[in-house]
Amino acid sequence: MSQPVTPATVAQRPSLSPGDRWVTEVTDHQDARLNYRSERVVVSVDGGRVVTTAKTLKSNYTRTVEYDPDWGLLASRHPNGSVTTFSPALPYMQFPLQPGSQWAARSDEIASTGERKVHNISARVTGWEQVRAPAGTFNALRIELSDRIEVDGSMVHEGKDVSWYVPSVKRSVRSEETSFDPKTNQTRRRTIELVEYQVR
Repeated sequence: MSQPVTPATVAQRPSLSPGDRWVTEVTDHQDARLNYRSERVVVSVDGGRVVTTAKTLKSNYTRTVEYDPDWGLLASRHPNGSVTTFSPALPYMQFPLQPGSQWAARSDEIASTGERKVHNISARVTGWEQVRAPAGTFNALRIELSDRIEVDGSMVHEGKDVSWYVPSVKRSVRSEETSFDPKTNQTRRRTIELVEYQVR
């Protein structure tokens, strides 16, 4: 399922369809008890909003996650009725993607409780690389992203994410995440890898 590319190839916004499906393996490098598999399925694409279900396969816990057409995060809805929204959408990607692309954004995260956090995103595309995941070997665009989260002007969390986006898969096939909590001075790492997928 790999896609031959040249360094000049540009990745356009994916055409997402109901039924598109991805299963990923999440590995926590500090605590194996936090490892799990997740299934993401597109439910609907309408009015500039992509609605997906995200199910943890071991527990069958399912939430609804909504995105804009660029995979920018808009909302996360849980079975207990709690909702977290992002305004504007949190831009993990900004299409078209190509080596040298850069973007920065600020997004407000608002919980049902009224708690508010501010995300400060900066990202860049470094180039095409070959990457391996359980689902196969792919030619992918490497994206480096940082997310500084603030509450009332003070940093409460800092995350860095290196991901590999594959146009034919319509999503990243591998992500390496590092997070830092200034309160505990603790750094955590986890890896997310594509196990299987089915797209139209």
